[in-house]
Amino acid sequence: MQGRNWLGIALLVALVAGGTVAAVETHAKAGVPAARVSTMDQIASEPQTEASGMLPAIKHPRLPDYRPMALPIKWDGERPAPTRVPPLLGEHSAEVLAELGYDAATIRDLAERHVVQL
Repeated sequence: MQGRNWLGIALLVALVAGGTVAAVETHAKAGVPAARVSTMDQIASEPQTEASGMLPAIKHPRLPDYRPMALPIKWDGERPAPTRVPPLLGEHSAEVLAELGYDAATIRDLAERHVVQL
């Protein structure tokens, strides 16, 4: 078992030292399926992401460069575009709490105690 730990560390060091591309190529040569795990910034900057329409630009009240993730499917060759932006933090809190039976004074109290944001 001790040898397994040493081997795991040695493999990790070798793969990290060569970088992502080298690690994926090494795995491919050995017949081991592997792929890069990308950050959202990396995904957004990929030409394929732009070409696929997966990050459409839509108008947002506070975020000028807002680009939400689109649905990963198409109907009749068209990807459905988002029709609205997600609510801002606390945007609908008072409405939801009122629908749940809380009165205005209680909702204000919850907000003042920072239990909810309005």
